[in-house]
Amino acid sequence: EIGKYWPLQKKGKLAELLFSTEKDETGNPKGIGLSSWRFNIGAGTAEQGTASRITTSSRRTEGFLNTDGTTYNWDKQAGQQWFLRKAALQYQVHHIIGWQNSPPVAFTKNNLGFREYNAPYETILKKDKFDDFGRFLADVANHFQEEGIEIDYISPLNEPQYSWSPESTGGTVTQEGTPWTNQDIYEVVNAINT
Repeated sequence: EIGKYWPLQKKGKLAELLFSTEKDETGNPKGIGLSSWRFNIGAGTAEQGTASRITTSSRRTEGFLNTDGTTYNWDKQAGQQWFLRKAALQYQVHHIIGWQNSPPVAFTKNNLGFREYNAPYETILKKDKFDDFGRFLADVANHFQEEGIEIDYISPLNEPQYSWSPESTGGTVTQEGTPWTNQDIYEVVNAINT
């Protein structure tokens, strides 16, 4: 939201406060000089709107992957991309981490960014989409690498120990998320590595 809608001067000052390692003329830091920046690779729940069943709209993420599951729209996540470019290209933050709360909704069992109520306690990623998910993450990393932005780490599993489901059938959640069993983790890490 900030990177997309705030005026350039204000978001530029915020980027300086986050990323700058320089000092002003009196020796005071211009910023906190973050050494890493996490870029949330979105699942595409923002495009679903209220049909995503995620009540907090700011926790719905746009996704690069189109609904066909094979093509991309690199104009998505414009605000997050603005900060990513500032961090990586202007301020040369040491480590860029690409992470996800949920796989792209086109790859999930229920076309949603969370586990349904009473569904098996396992990942929402379809079993036949593990390789596609790995390829998707590689495509995102390669896209940014072509712009000169090196994604140093991929963090595809966020808090896998939680159930990430509503409290009733047809219920809502406040954000994207999926549990992962140890077997799921083993299989998805191998797919991503490949």
